[in-house]
Amino acid sequence: MRLALMPPYIIRSVLLIAVMGAPMRSSFDRCVDRDVRGVATWVTVLGQTLVMNRRLKKRSSRARRTTGAHLARVSVPIFMVEGFYLLLTYADVIVLHSIARPTRWV
Repeated sequence: MRLALMPPYIIRSVLLIAVMGAPMRSSFDRCVDRDVRGVATWVTVLGQTLVMNRRLKKRSSRARRTTGAHLARVSVPIFMVEGFYLLLTYADVIVLHSIARPTRWV
């Protein structure tokens, strides 16, 4: 659980706060928040991947290897269920968008 939840929710947030402090103190003229978010996300993802690969390497000799066909058989039903769930969640927005034109807010 620590490897799954700590990087995106805790480490990334702390990294964002720490890295955003530098541009705020040095008074950059341009907006750097998008760049900082991208860097923080990639650093977190790469760190999480490295730690996960190191842990898996210790166990991979004992584990059974799975094939791409097995992964597809397992993931396609999950993908379909999640896709239909998202479709039902946003069905009102899709129908409203097809019926009504957007109004301009003044």
